[in-house]
Amino acid sequence: MSHVTISPDGSKIAYTYEKYTCPSTMPPKPCRLRWVTAVTAANRLTPATNYGVVFYNHPTWLTNSRLMVNGGGYDQIYLFDIARGAAFWFHEGMFPGSDFMPLADGTVSRNGAILAMVRGTFEDARIVIASLPQSPRSGGGASPAGVPL
Repeated sequence: MSHVTISPDGSKIAYTYEKYTCPSTMPPKPCRLRWVTAVTAANRLTPATNYGVVFYNHPTWLTNSRLMVNGGGYDQIYLFDIARGAAFWFHEGMFPGSDFMPLADGTVSRNGAILAMVRGTFEDARIVIASLPQSPRSGGGASPAGVPL
């Protein structure tokens, strides 16, 4: 397990399993890192099918029924409505001067107006702070406008 987070009302827990696989096929296929994020009730283990699963990582609760998760290309962010599915929100290339660095560990302010994330890895890691023209806590969520710090 690689990520765990509790919903704002404390009723649910989102968790991510992470697995690195190297297929032993001929011809050889590349190794891959794979994720699956699921949700369970906080007071007992419930089947992943109760709330649905998403094949992305780094879950962050936005509401009691919506998560922000990292997409498959490391630089993509999705909104996951539990029991309904995920929808693309934005990718790192939408920021001015982007060079498609990985995004991780996002968080949104309580009023839904500001997004902060880690952009890049190791010594290249920076914090991105972006204003949100529409809160991702309600409805769709327009793409953020931000500048890496």
